[in-house]
Amino acid sequence: MAQAPPLSSDLPRKDPAPIGEDGAERIAPDRCTTLGYGYSMTWGAVVPAVITASAAFLGVGFGARLSKSRETLNWTREQRLKAYTELLGAIEKCYESFTLIAASLSLAKYDESARKDPKIINTATEWGKWDSEIDRYLPQAELISSRHIQPYVTYIRLGMRSRHRMLLMQLAYGQEINQKEWESVSSMTHGDILEIRRRLRGDITHIDPMPSFLDPIRLRWRIMRRRIAKKFGVSRPSKRREVGPVS
Repeated sequence: MAQAPPLSSDLPRKDPAPIGEDGAERIAPDRCTTLGYGYSMTWGAVVPAVITASAAFLGVGFGARLSKSRETLNWTREQRLKAYTELLGAIEKCYESFTLIAASLSLAKYDESARKDPKIINTATEWGKWDSEIDRYLPQAELISSRHIQPYVTYIRLGMRSRHRMLLMQLAYGQEINQKEWESVSSMTHGDILEIRRRLRGDITHIDPMPSFLDPIRLRWRIMRRRIAKKFGVSRPSKRREVGPVS
């Protein structure tokens, strides 16, 4: 015989949720704990994920920048090494020719007849050949060189070789052979080739800093500051020199 279903009065009753003064249902303390735990677990999973993704993004960006910087350095080193090797070889040959002419004049006691020596004439022709080679290699070196060495590259164009040309022209046109001047320029030539080699070697691995978007702003600020100082006669305060008592 089938059992009758229990009456509603026999079922276990659940305590109704407490009602606040405003009529809203209050949440039990155990339910608050459950909700807060779930909320903290959600942020605890999101924050590490965001940090990991940000770190990965920064790592990729830094790695790409480092790789690009390394490629730029390698390319610059190769190009400068090639250009400077050709330029330095021509300079050494040119300076060597002038040194040989100075040595020949020294052996001849700087006599006027030495200017007709075939060895001196041929060596002067060799000097002119390498002088032209220097002018041919200089534009490439100027394009690939860093900004801090460009003034020195200009010195290579207009420096010691201008002294060589002056003395060789005096020798070719029959002017007086100045022994002191030949000895002085010959001595400076030895030191100059060492300095050129040192400068070019140091510039092979030098990288100019990348231009910043703030550079135009800084330039305008300097120009404006100079104009204001010039307009209002503002100058930097000079240091006062204390004068001691006159004895």
